[in-house]
Amino acid sequence: MTTQATATAHQLDISYAYSVKQTGDAWHISSSGTVMATPGETTDPSAAEVGTCPSTTSLVVFLYLTDQFLCDQRAEENISHPAPHSLRCIVQGGPGAGKTQLIRAVQWFAFQHGFPRWITATAYTWRAAGHHASPCQPPLSTSTMFGLNANNDVQHTNVHKVNANFPGRLCAMDEFSMTSAEHLGQCDEAANAKLDALPNQPAEDRQLMNGRSLIQFGDICQLPPPGGVSVMYDAARILNEPGLPPENRQTTASPGSNTAVRRAHGLDVWRASTDVFFLEGQERFLPTGDGQRLQQAVQLYGTIQVDKTQPGAVQEEQRIRLRDNIATLVDTLNRQIADFALPPGSTLYPERRRLVTPRNQGRHELNLRLAARDPARGNQRIIAWNAVDHAVIGRRQPTVPLTGALAILAKQQAPDNVKDIAPTTYYYEGILYTLLDNTATGAGRRRNTEATGRGIILDPREPPDRNPSSPIRHLQYPPAIVFVEPADTQLGNRLNARLPPTMQLPPNTIALVPGFTSAGSLRLPEPVQLPGASQPCEQLSIKRYGIPVGSAYAVTDFFVEGCTIANQWRATKTSSAAPKRCTA
Repeated sequence: MTTQATATAHQLDISYAYSVKQTGDAWHISSSGTVMATPGETTDPSAAEVGTCPSTTSLVVFLYLTDQFLCDQRAEENISHPAPHSLRCIVQGGPGAGKTQLIRAVQWFAFQHGFPRWITATAYTWRAAGHHASPCQPPLSTSTMFGLNANNDVQHTNVHKVNANFPGRLCAMDEFSMTSAEHLGQCDEAANAKLDALPNQPAEDRQLMNGRSLIQFGDICQLPPPGGVSVMYDAARILNEPGLPPENRQTTASPGSNTAVRRAHGLDVWRASTDVFFLEGQERFLPTGDGQRLQQAVQLYGTIQVDKTQPGAVQEEQRIRLRDNIATLVDTLNRQIADFALPPGSTLYPERRRLVTPRNQGRHELNLRLAARDPARGNQRIIAWNAVDHAVIGRRQPTVPLTGALAILAKQQAPDNVKDIAPTTYYYEGILYTLLDNTATGAGRRRNTEATGRGIILDPREPPDRNPSSPIRHLQYPPAIVFVEPADTQLGNRLNARLPPTMQLPPNTIALVPGFTSAGSLRLPEPVQLPGASQPCEQLSIKRYGIPVGSAYAVTDFFVEGCTIANQWRATKTSSAAPKRCTA
């Protein structure tokens, strides 16, 4: 079915025409007209960015959500007024389709109408969640929003905090490809256990998300959750096994276990979606030569993948075929990239060299080389220091710094064994880092958030520089403080108001001090006797002491999932087994 329609949004001067094609229960939206938008007056400083209406291809979804908002607002203002049924829908769109801008537009609409807490935006990763932060809502990962602990178990002691995180009626969950059925079930379990009931919500809606509406945004072609299976593929596989109950269908958990039950709940939440919208436009690509090249680059690898909707045996055949033909595959990609030459004067030439690699091994060494060649460095001298690895002998004994061969061996361990703190770190003003923890999410200190180096204070024990002409100064101790400016966070001088005049920070910055990571294990080639140990050790428990920053110039494909990359090129390494075939 194809329809033509014209509409006007409530209290916004928006006139538009759109074309909608219905295929089954899905709606494919494309533009067939023009858009004219005039936002109302506001004092919100973010209006210039999110105050305009969404793109034409997103306006149908926009009105679908804002109509629900106005009904919910009437029910909120008049408790005797029956609330509408909760929304359950999925919004699918490729890179640049405008999913993030659509969420921001709905946030702005709710703010204009005096009910900003109606929508709460979240995502599985902190990096994706940071795109939806606003003065009315801090960034929230799904685990933080629903009060899940490090093991993704529901904590029943933080009910007040979860209600403060999710005070409204609609949850916009971004990057659904990275959400597993089990995790979605855990979020549903937490919502039902912790959120206050909505007094005038229809009783049949309260079984899922405690009556709240749930809109899931994402792209089916993006990455699955680390080490897991996306809920959409999990649900598709169930269709191929119609005779089994949900908790028994291709799960490693025993029937009736918490994992199996949560997975079944997550599948119920996914299948409860009544509408699916496909955003078919690529709104970020301009109709210029560079815009078309950018679109081609985004789609370069789109045809090289395993079809996860097929049965397991078919998927395995596809994997074997790809693995056997990997050389031909990479040669084909190299030829495509070779034909993808940019003309002189193109605006897409990289200012900063960035690399995306599918593996963690070797990433930190590549990061140091790229950081040293960053144009932001200019003629600045590099300050370098090494993290210090310690052996944990016992609970009541101090850690022992490793030296000699043991220190060299510890520096070669996998990065994730020491929480991604690199063995060697560089500093100059303007260098890029990634933050490694969630110590102060409101101040921008969120895991995988990019930050720019703005200042450094050396350890008081640091000896004088004996070779000032060297391009790199190697410190004997990790610095006492490194000041960084987190991306997408405007702090101003708010933090300085809590500090004495002698400890003022540079504007928009936070201070990072060295600390220990949690313990990881290191297997030794032969037993070693350490001071304080009762017997020789064949395996050490290791803690790394250093500044908690990671690589930003060389990152993994999971890091850039859901990332909005503006005016940047990132080289992609497609093979690590045969360096001569690597694409970079």
